[in-house]
Amino acid sequence: MGKLVSFLIPSINKPAFVKTIECLKNTCSNIDVVEILTKIDMESDIPFYEDILQKSGFDYKILCSPVSGYTNIGVFHNEMAAVSQGDLVFIFGDDLFVQYGDWIKELENTRTLFRDNIYAVTLSCGESPKWFSLCVGVTKEWLQCLGYMTLGYQPDYWIALVARDIGRYIHISREKCHINITITPPHITKATQKNNHAKMFTELPNAVKKLKSIQIR
Repeated sequence: MGKLVSFLIPSINKPAFVKTIECLKNTCSNIDVVEILTKIDMESDIPFYEDILQKSGFDYKILCSPVSGYTNIGVFHNEMAAVSQGDLVFIFGDDLFVQYGDWIKELENTRTLFRDNIYAVTLSCGESPKWFSLCVGVTKEWLQCLGYMTLGYQPDYWIALVARDIGRYIHISREKCHINITITPPHITKATQKNNHAKMFTELPNAVKKLKSIQIR
């Protein structure tokens, strides 16, 4: 069976990862259309993550890399996205816990909105405003056009900016689905933050242009 959604979940927090998967499973109305992709730092942790994911019933992939640190989060997302199978590919985290809502139904409904399927979609998360959410997904068609998922350590914000510029930003409201978040402040230097922002905003017009070029109006 084809997958509706792939969740990309880099993880270093084992207890939080367990809760994240439990919350996804408890609110999932069709487990067969979901896959979980996780990226971890240490090979010795593979048995732990494999056990949790096998018990969950979700299809899954575990990627392992010795490169660690929050500044590499964009690389991790791109590597996971490259082997994902979902029609929608979501940036998720082991600090996000779905509380309620039939998110499968809501995401399925988005697949009939645009003939070209070029859009981004967000789920209500924490106290984020409607125009921005820490839980954001893009379509496989979006990925095929750009050739990557993210450009840096703040992918949710960048995707939201691109989607708004092309007029294809969908937000699933708190009334329909909601996710709680426990944020762990990232260890990132101001210099790295500045470099990532520069790259994000330099590439923004190019990404918008590429996506607009294949939109069906």
